[in-house]
Amino acid sequence: MRHLAHILILFAAPCFGESYLCVGEEAIGLNAHDNYSVTRIETAQWVLKKLNNKKYTLTIQGDDEIFIDDCTKTLLEKGDKLILCDDLIYEFILNLDTSRYFFMTGGFYIYEDIDEIVDYPRLEIGKCTKI
Repeated sequence: MRHLAHILILFAAPCFGESYLCVGEEAIGLNAHDNYSVTRIETAQWVLKKLNNKKYTLTIQGDDEIFIDDCTKTLLEKGDKLILCDDLIYEFILNLDTSRYFFMTGGFYIYEDIDEIVDYPRLEIGKCTKI
């Protein structure tokens, strides 16, 4: 059985490039149900996967729903290597040199219906490990 698992890993490996598991250390948000007071919120565990087309996708670990499907690697002038994920609502930045990430969302604050914690504006920091 163990040999079968190794064979499956060998066949699956060429399909994806590098992947990262990113674990939140701290997160805060603005609580819409308490006059937008600052509140600690639960952190997430993110999976950043490189696909064959050199783009990355960002998902929450254990969930197949893709948060951001157009993440790209970039090099800053001072030499930092980053993976940037950005859409109209979410932003995720991983510094490949420090393995630290920053996640930010305006949530759905700009819309009228704010019912769930995921709708609140939030900031999260954490570290990533290559998997």
